[in-house]
Amino acid sequence: MARAALLLIGGDTGLLQLTAPGAGERWLRTPVRLLEQPVTTIWLDRHDPLVCAAGGPAGGQVSTDGGSNWRPFTGEAVRQLIGWPSPARRIVAQLASGDCLTVDAATGATTPLGTAGGLLVADADGPLAIDAAAVRHVGRTDRVAAPAPLPDAPRAVAGTPHGHWVLTDRTVWRWGDGGWLRYAACPAAHLLAVPDAAPALVVVAGDAIWRIADDEPPARVAIAPGGGQFRALQAVPYHPDFLVAATADCVLWSRDRGAGWVTLRDDLTGVHALASARLA
Repeated sequence: MARAALLLIGGDTGLLQLTAPGAGERWLRTPVRLLEQPVTTIWLDRHDPLVCAAGGPAGGQVSTDGGSNWRPFTGEAVRQLIGWPSPARRIVAQLASGDCLTVDAATGATTPLGTAGGLLVADADGPLAIDAAAVRHVGRTDRVAAPAPLPDAPRAVAGTPHGHWVLTDRTVWRWGDGGWLRYAACPAAHLLAVPDAAPALVVVAGDAIWRIADDEPPARVAIAPGGGQFRALQAVPYHPDFLVAATADCVLWSRDRGAGWVTLRDDLTGVHALASARLA
């Protein structure tokens, strides 16, 4: 029997949940509202989708029952949420101040982790902060300096088991051999997604979505509906061919590694973040 898929959508009016009860092909039209505070960043446990966290300008909250009940873990503005790669289920929250906290999903208890600039990705040894000058472990003195620093501050980052990727103004970079390797030139974009599957594929978005495959020039595969900008882009973690993207009022879904896109919703308001998982 096919497992149900979940899609969380964070925006100015709160956190919504869409559900596909079958194989992810037919999404229910009516969403469930889980939170009513503004949400700009979401984390959803891919191994247990009942565990999720949401953050934004009004603070952060965590749930272990699919959003029926929430525990606040900070009243400060939350900039970014990522998973903590350790046996214990923990979340890393980066606040607008740059301070980072580990969050216990079960209790909402927090522990200071240190201060980090740049953007965060998950790593086997802990969260990494990436900026134009260096890649460093958050909360540790370790520092891996890039021999050739990035020319610009990262606009977006993506961490996969096969490596870390960064999008700057018009270039995609891959971290390897202790430094940044230029992967491909790309159109002006501010969003980045890298599916966890071979062959390597990078998807970027600004006012359009572009696919960049190994040894191929960028190919434009979708234009933002209404002439706007895309605000969120994610490689769906439970299937290597699925991606999801959103503008302020529209959510798009791809089942073929970004070659084609269908509209899931086009009647939303102020979308900022997406997260997806599938029920076990």
